[in-house]
Amino acid sequence: MIYRRWTSGQKSTCKFFWVGKPNGTGGEGILLKEKWVEHLVNVNQVNDRIVVIKVVIGSLKVYIHLTAG
Repeated sequence: MIYRRWTSGQKSTCKFFWVGKPNGTGGEGILLKEKWVEHLVNVNQVNDRIVVIKVVIGSLKVYIHLTAG
């Protein structure tokens, strides 16, 4: 389950991505500033403790690994 939500502050807008169990327990999340959301290619849940996010900026591919610890 991938949950996406826009949040707005006084100076910027962000998008929150959360991946976890359907009952709302466990999981990982990341908050991206609006300017980076357009570069987001993929959010992949490896398991309930690991999420891999792929961001492409020009010709550069960045993989962000989120783990629960």
